Amino acid sequence: MTRKPAAVAALAITMLLTGVGTYVYEAAHETPLRKVAKAPTKVAPAPPASLLTGTLYLAQGGALYSLSRGVFHALTPAEGWTQPSLNPSSSSLLAVKRDPFFSNVFRLGLDGSVAAQLTNNAAPRWNPDPGANHWSFYPRYSADESTVFMSYDSSKQLEYEVDAAIWGMPAGGSLAQGHRWTSPNSYTGGDVQPLPLPGGGLLYVKYDLDSDGKMASQIMLTTRQLSVGKALTAAGDDCSQPALSPDGSMLAMICTHKQQVSQLVLAPFDGSSLGPSRVIVADHLVAQPAWSPDGNGIAFLAPAVPGQDFQLWWLPRAGYAPPAPSPSPSPSPSASPARKGSATPRPAPTPVKPIQITTDVGLDATSPIAWST
Repeated sequence: MTRKPAAVAALAITMLLTGVGTYVYEAAHETPLRKVAKAPTKVAPAPPASLLTGTLYLAQGGALYSLSRGVFHALTPAEGWTQPSLNPSSSSLLAVKRDPFFSNVFRLGLDGSVAAQLTNNAAPRWNPDPGANHWSFYPRYSADESTVFMSYDSSKQLEYEVDAAIWGMPAGGSLAQGHRWTSPNSYTGGDVQPLPLPGGGLLYVKYDLDSDGKMASQIMLTTRQLSVGKALTAAGDDCSQPALSPDGSMLAMICTHKQQVSQLVLAPFDGSSLGPSRVIVADHLVAQPAWSPDGNGIAFLAPAVPGQDFQLWWLPRAGYAPPAPSPSPSPSPSASPARKGSATPRPAPTPVKPIQITTDVGLDATSPIAWST
């Protein structure tokens, strides 16, 4: 008796869990009026796109694109490419190439050219079992570029149980020389979205089932291989997709509270714990926050209309770190005694809202945004 169907189903579950909360929402809001997404190079971004300094790298429909000076450029053909990330010196990219039964990590030039294949996750040709294939997702370099971290499914307990763990492999080596960093919870899809910290240590996202059988994610911190990670967020907040500010003092994340909604949340980060969190964007289905390298704002993905495709948005710094109010002017010497010392009324500041950059494209909501200067 073969277990191939079960293995295939497990792989499909793993793929779903790497993007919990985004496509679930879309599936619940399908509509016959849904627009057909256009390639980014076929659509002119809104004029505010010119405000985005540097170069953004995004995925759509299995292809990678760059956005710089308000213009999209195609980097790869639509062949399963997704999840780009930059090396610390911003001179090359890591990216995932998905095939029907496996995925691999590649190093690319900034123009999308393939420099090297870093993993070989396809099953041997002589083995027809899909369960013999493997998956790698969310590759990231360590700060010193000596290690490539990724979510990798080698920690299979049974053919039909596929739970990814965070692995680190030498940047110039192979997964055979790599080491497993985390121990995933069974039947959850595992640990995903590694984020190496500049001073060492690693943030990542762990999934687990709560007492009601609902899936929830937590952002975890670990400082060494196979140690018990420290939870930085509560399971009830269901937070994932961590992004560290350029100066390392603030963490952006997506929190859903186990609902079919998502919020952009910020919290101070001191390298070992989070301070009080603040909800910054609550009226969009937010995904994949990315800080601008110059610290002037945060980009993210969200549909403009519920049930439609994900677009690129920009929240200027004043939207989450407004300037301190100017002091009240001193009372005029000619003011009447009854009004001396009274403050001059000032209008309330106008809230700074997110700016929509694209309108008709359908960006990959499970693919992080990479951003270079």
